[in-house]
Amino acid sequence: MKFKYLAFLMLFVALSCGNDGFDSTELDQYVDRFEAEANERGQTYINEIANIEIHLVEIITPGILGQCVRGLSDPNQIHIDRAYWLEADDLQKEFVVFHELGHCILNKDHENTAGANGNCISIMYDGNSNECLLSYNLDTKEAMLDELFQ
Repeated sequence: MKFKYLAFLMLFVALSCGNDGFDSTELDQYVDRFEAEANERGQTYINEIANIEIHLVEIITPGILGQCVRGLSDPNQIHIDRAYWLEADDLQKEFVVFHELGHCILNKDHENTAGANGNCISIMYDGNSNECLLSYNLDTKEAMLDELFQ
């Protein structure tokens, strides 16, 4: 009887420590897109991508949708705010994953330069800046990705 109770308790703990039923392949598809976009521009980051972990977490700092967490001995990690992820559309998810991969893989800093229309020219826009207006959509995506991988 004690063994059954212990086995049930261990199973309950294991399941409750998971990711709320979230399928990590959803995150993986955006990492695959990042590599595909890099390949289209003659670059590959397959080794770097293999050594990075991406997790949905609760980020309590207002205005922060994701973070690149660099480890000295552990692999770099990307943390994406779970609440944002659950509400975001496909392009918003792509934006935040590509932005954080820009930090963790490409070692890029924030770039808040505005184009002639006032829109940001870079996907590496700092979300807390008012120097430019982020407009990542189907019309601006290619130019922003060209800038990301240059």
